[in-house]
Amino acid sequence: MTFQKTLIIIAFLWANTALAQTDEFNQWQASQCGVGDHGEALLQTVQQNAAVLEPLFIKAFQEGPDNDQLMEVEANAKASYQRIQTYIEQHRATLDQATLEAFAQTSEAEFVATERRGFIIGYRDHALAGLNAIATEKAINMLEAISLDTTSTYQHKAMQYCLKRSGK
Repeated sequence: MTFQKTLIIIAFLWANTALAQTDEFNQWQASQCGVGDHGEALLQTVQQNAAVLEPLFIKAFQEGPDNDQLMEVEANAKASYQRIQTYIEQHRATLDQATLEAFAQTSEAEFVATERRGFIIGYRDHALAGLNAIATEKAINMLEAISLDTTSTYQHKAMQYCLKRSGK
């Protein structure tokens, strides 16, 4: 076998491994982070690939979701808002006044912004759970730093992970 063929085979195997680990990362981000039967298997897979997944979880926590993901969330939120509007118009007579007033006070832009904000928080929260699951030295150091950051939205969650890890 020539050197060039060997390099091609190595590149192919590396690409497949990288794709599999990206898939594991995406599954983790979309999952309930190790809950249930499927979650336990995913948790084990994530832990076995900790070294490769560590930079993905760190980036996900630090940067949040990418623009394509956010655009998809916003498009889905707009569609949901329109479905709710249609439902309210069709069932106005059967809905209580408080529901009608609450929705009337929420613009489409506010609804979309709330959904977007919730997705970002959830995405970063899943990344934090991923860091806790892989428990590499760098991941634990990051959790400890976040737990001490009084300005972080994730301080309490990171603190919980650190306390569980210390057995307190």
